[in-house]
Amino acid sequence: MPQPRAPLDVEWRVPVGCGFSGFFTEVALGFVPALLDGDRFADDGLRVVLLCGQCSEGFLRTALEPRAAAAIRRAWADEATRAASLTARSVVIEHGDPCGMRRWSTKSRPRWVISRTMREGDPTAEAVRCLRGADEVWVPTAWHVEAYAAAGVERRRLLAVPEPVDVDFFAPDSDAKRGAPFVFFSNFKWEARKGWDLLLEAYWSAFTKSDGVRLLLKTYLPSWEAGPPDLNLHVEAFARQLGKRRGDLAPVELHVDESTSRGALAEMYRGADAFVLPTRGEGWGLPIAEAMASGLPVIATNFSGPTAFLTDDNSYPLRVARRLPGGQAEPSVADVAQAMKRVRDKPAEARRKGERARADMAAKFSSHVVAA
Repeated sequence: MPQPRAPLDVEWRVPVGCGFSGFFTEVALGFVPALLDGDRFADDGLRVVLLCGQCSEGFLRTALEPRAAAAIRRAWADEATRAASLTARSVVIEHGDPCGMRRWSTKSRPRWVISRTMREGDPTAEAVRCLRGADEVWVPTAWHVEAYAAAGVERRRLLAVPEPVDVDFFAPDSDAKRGAPFVFFSNFKWEARKGWDLLLEAYWSAFTKSDGVRLLLKTYLPSWEAGPPDLNLHVEAFARQLGKRRGDLAPVELHVDESTSRGALAEMYRGADAFVLPTRGEGWGLPIAEAMASGLPVIATNFSGPTAFLTDDNSYPLRVARRLPGGQAEPSVADVAQAMKRVRDKPAEARRKGERARADMAAKFSSHVVAA
C-alpha cells in the first residue's frame, strides 16, 4: 500500500487588506480557491494558508461568490498569531513588492521561499537586490521573465506562472443585452498608466453623438492620483483640452465604485458588446482576461502582461507606437479608433474573435489549468 505523502504547507502572504485590489483578487479570489477546489490536491498533502487582511463576514457574503468566500474562510490565518515554527516548515510565497518580503535568520528560514512579483515596465535595481532573498521568482509571463533576466535576476530562479481566470464565473450569456446602443466597456483605475486619455480621444474621434454607441467605464480615482474626486470633472476637462464640449460628443458613462461586487462586474461584461483598454503597461491584465473569458471581442495594447494571451485570432491587439520612460509603452490614438470602428462595423468577425478568446481562456488560463 502506498505511503501517504508528508504534508506540504503553502503559506501565501499577501500584505494587503481585504478588497478588490489586484493582488488580493489574484491570490484570494484566484489561486487559493483553485488550489482548494474540491480538495483536488488533498492526496498530495497540500495545505494552503492565506495571510492577508481579514475579510468581514458582510464582505464575504455580499461581495463574493460562495466558492471564493468558502476558500478564504478555510485558508485564512492571522499572521500576527501564526507560529514561527509553522512558517519555518512551509513553502512560503511572498506576494507583491519583493522589498516587502519578510526576512529570516538561517535557523528560522522556511523550507523554500518564492517571490511572486510583477512590474508594468522595467524592474528597479532595488527590487532586483531584494529578490536575492528568494529561492524562486514567479512572474506572470514570458515577457516578465525576459525583463527580470535583463535586469539581473538569474534565469534559473525565474518561472512564468500566469494568473488564473474563473471561466465559470466570467462566462458569456446568450440572453444578455445586444443591439443599440453598441456598448464599449472598460474596467480600470483612473491613472495615466491605464491610458484613459488615449481611450477617450480615440472614442470621440471614431464616433459622434448620433452613432448609437456608448462607452461605459467602471473606474475609480486611486489615492495617489491628483485632481477632484468627481471623475466627471476629469472627463469634461479632457474634452475641453481637445477643444470640445462633453455634451456634444458620443456619450461616456462612469460607474465609479471601487467595491463593486464580483457579480455586478460579471454582468457588466455580459452586457457589453466589446472591451477596450489601450493600457501603457500591465502586470497581467486581469480585466482583459475576464472580458475574454466572457466572450467579448477585446481591444488592448499588445505589450507587457497581455502579450501572454492576445493574438490576432482571439482579439484586436494594438501595436506599440511609442516607448515610454521606465519601460512602458503606448499605442497610437489612430490605431485605437480604427479598432473600435472595426469591432462595431464587423459584428461577425468580432463575434468569432470573442468565441476564440473564450476558448483560449478556458484551455490555457482557467483556474483548474493554472492550479495544476
